[in-house]
Amino acid sequence: MPSPKTPDNRLLSAIPYLRADGVVADIGTDHAYLPIELCRRGICRRAIACDINEGPISAARANIRAAGLSDRIDTLCTDGLHGVEPYAPDDILIFGMGGELIVRILCEAPWVRNDRSDPPTDEPRGNSAALSVGERI
Repeated sequence: MPSPKTPDNRLLSAIPYLRADGVVADIGTDHAYLPIELCRRGICRRAIACDINEGPISAARANIRAAGLSDRIDTLCTDGLHGVEPYAPDDILIFGMGGELIVRILCEAPWVRNDRSDPPTDEPRGNSAALSVGERI
């Protein structure tokens, strides 16, 4: 099986905001390209690749295996951050979702408190709602 493709610059733009050698949760991972690249580059120690649908999780598992990173990247078929807390992620990545969905995901995970969030650009309402759950936007 060929090696998984490199994530685009939009996804790679998260790198400067990640804590070194931490655990990263990628919500809406799709093919797990970002967690794979982060582990390959040594940016994170471990990752959890999450998606709400089993199809993307199956693709993610295959890509993780092909990259030889099954010992460092776990997969979880879940809605948002449900079930992610036991993995104790240092950083949470949520790309490609609207502001209201991001706010819902964060509100449903009261254990998440982070001062390194960047704003969803499509919905100003999301900014104030995220601030109300303790996020810095």
